Amino acid sequence: MEQPEELREVLERVERKILAAGKIYSAMNFAYWLAVMSLFYAILAFFGPSGLMSITYWIGAMVVGVIVSGALFRKIMVIARLRGEKEWRRGVGIAIAASWIAGAIIGFYAIPVLLTQNFGVALLSFIAVSIFGMWLSLGFSERFDLEMIPAFAIPALGSLAAFQLEDATVWAGFVIAAAFSITILLYLYSAFRTIGD
Repeated sequence: MEQPEELREVLERVERKILAAGKIYSAMNFAYWLAVMSLFYAILAFFGPSGLMSITYWIGAMVVGVIVSGALFRKIMVIARLRGEKEWRRGVGIAIAASWIAGAIIGFYAIPVLLTQNFGVALLSFIAVSIFGMWLSLGFSERFDLEMIPAFAIPALGSLAAFQLEDATVWAGFVIAAAFSITILLYLYSAFRTIGD
């Protein structure tokens, strides 16, 4: 009788470690974008508000980001399959890409044209809409990660507050940094709690 019980405990520990690994990979994705944004603000002090530098930087960051995020999501989906969750389909990747395109259109075109020229509002709206769409896409595919909620909820609330500010661009960057930091902390806390349970 002891052997089946020991085997069950071992399998449960392995499953918890697999689940924790998935949460750590999710945290790494947000950590990459947090580092990219923080570095952008750091080098902005030397280049000033240069359009060419900004475009070059963000195109490079997005190309690398697609590679990094793709590798991390593939690992997350392998973990999901090991846990017996639904198979990740190509449609989820298309839905995630569509959410970022929708976020760009709403954040950088629709809102500035209709309501304000405040870039901070546009940036926060872009992040909120895009990550909310990504959260829905991933949720319907496998599960809704509660840890991801601050990544879109805080920028959404921040976009409302940014209407009161004349130029909220730098402030918006700090709001996004705070949202991503909280998301990372929640994923890591959840991972370590899962291992420790």
